[in-house]
Amino acid sequence: MQPRLVQRRPFLPVCLLLLLGETPGHGYELTERLREWGFRLSGPGPVYRELRILEDGGLARSSWSETQSGPVPRVYELTPAGRKSLGEAAHDLEELSELLEEFQRRHDAMPAPAPAGRKRAK
Repeated sequence: MQPRLVQRRPFLPVCLLLLLGETPGHGYELTERLREWGFRLSGPGPVYRELRILEDGGLARSSWSETQSGPVPRVYELTPAGRKSLGEAAHDLEELSELLEEFQRRHDAMPAPAPAGRKRAK
């Protein structure tokens, strides 16, 4: 199977910012929300790595959740800087959307490929 040329993985940081802007969450929960959005994640590892990067960059912060039982999850939320970056990313994605629309328009306008011809017998 050939790898996909277009992947969602590069959008993971900005999608995490959006999900955290909607509601704070912990890594496993965010992983599930991303899967519902079409991300193919084998587990929460990439999400936790990205959350650490966002936190180190001051775009997210975490605190220990108070749970009734079981392990105590770290809950992540946006910082004011994260909310500002999310707004900038939304603008950038709007511009990217224009590029994608143009790509799709040009792809749809391409002529259909010619049918494969039969090989001639010698």
